[in-house]
Amino acid sequence: MKLEFSKNALKNLQKIPFSEHVKIQKKLDDLMTDPFLGKKLQGEFENLRSLKAWPYRILYTIEDNIILIYKISHRQGVYKS
Repeated sequence: MKLEFSKNALKNLQKIPFSEHVKIQKKLDDLMTDPFLGKKLQGEFENLRSLKAWPYRILYTIEDNIILIYKISHRQGVYKS
């Protein structure tokens, strides 16, 4: 599996305190081991999966052999546009 980030996800990551990056990196490593680790979402986000990295959420999709990180944001605002 290959891990790719959307421009939006990279922008989100820059806003997150550096001290939280280790926690997020651990979850991304876990995701590389098991891409279906995250919960499948419904409704407006039905094509995405969500992985918890408390208090953040990593929204991603799986296409072929690529895990595309769509958004990384605080749990309270992750599902807002």
